[in-house]
Amino acid sequence: GITCTDDTCDEIGDTCTNTPNDANCDNGLFCDGVETCDAVSDCQPGTDPCTDPLLPFCDDNTDTCAECVVNADCDDALLCTTNVCSSGTCVFDPVSCPTDQSCDPSDGVCKFCGDPPADSCCNPINGILTPIGDGDTCTDDICNPDGSVDYFINTLPPVVVGTGSRAIEVTPQPVGSTHPVALVLTSPNFPCLFKYIDENGLLVDTPVFQSPVDWGTIEIINQDIVPSTTLVPTVYRVATDCGDDTLTDTGEAPTAAWGDVNNDGSVDIFDITCEFDSFEHFIIPDCPLANLDLAGCIPDGIINVFDITAVLDAFSGAQFPCAAPCNGGGCCIDGSCILMVESLCDTFPGSVYLGDGVLCSPNPCGASPLPDPDDQVLEVRSRQGEQPRQ
Repeated sequence: GITCTDDTCDEIGDTCTNTPNDANCDNGLFCDGVETCDAVSDCQPGTDPCTDPLLPFCDDNTDTCAECVVNADCDDALLCTTNVCSSGTCVFDPVSCPTDQSCDPSDGVCKFCGDPPADSCCNPINGILTPIGDGDTCTDDICNPDGSVDYFINTLPPVVVGTGSRAIEVTPQPVGSTHPVALVLTSPNFPCLFKYIDENGLLVDTPVFQSPVDWGTIEIINQDIVPSTTLVPTVYRVATDCGDDTLTDTGEAPTAAWGDVNNDGSVDIFDITCEFDSFEHFIIPDCPLANLDLAGCIPDGIINVFDITAVLDAFSGAQFPCAAPCNGGGCCIDGSCILMVESLCDTFPGSVYLGDGVLCSPNPCGASPLPDPDDQVLEVRSRQGEQPRQ
């Protein structure tokens, strides 16, 4: 029969009534849910009362749903923590290790260098930590198994060559490195000058990072580069920026003198001949295009009558006609005018600084020009073996 119904008999009507009573099915346990009475199927089991995924376990002792009931309910799969169920809540505490030791997450054993900080290299014998980074982005920092750290230089000062009076050539080092670097141009002649070099050899205000492999050799032409003079060289320095504004030492080189298109250290009739021959499309091996392109405060990349005029003026004693690339001006030294900043000008005995922005052409320092070279051009124009420029 059905045990959970309340049964009554109607003698007058000669009928029986079977009323389901859920209380007749209650087993007094919280964790198996609330039982119900079915007049046909008798007592039916209840459903799990703990449906909250954050409180999945049922505690019959407290008639509550909880995060855990026993310690095994708190397994976080980490070997370096202790897992304890405390009053229905999981508590995860790190494994306690002796001084200078740490828990190795691979096996849960306390040992020296079990789990060292990511920024440190650990000696497995005594647990002594050594910082891996030396704060220099120009080095690769390697942690060795014995706890020592090696620092390998990944960037060196670039090789810098003055290839003309208005041109500089830069090769980042080491040439096979893949570490991205930027190139920074400065000059002791113009302390205010600080420019980056881009992949096209242009001077820009923001760094361009690429590897020495990608840089190759970059030529800085058609830019505001100041020539040297016979008295004072204009020196350009290039440092490598390894990142985070960490710079290497500089490579440096002077530019050629104004008008010295064949880089022989003087401005003479052969420079004039080179310029004329180049204008007439002859190839002159000792006089590359970057040297011949004199005219314009920023060279224009072509050889024309203005470049011829410039080399004739230089031969006659005229000074570089353009302003300094940043703060600076003409400095009179022994009758010659040289572009530089005032602090550098003051280091030369008897020099006179003419003021910021003062140009050197025409020469304001009183030097007498050399004889006009026009009459000497024809006698050196005839060269043997010249080839037409392609």
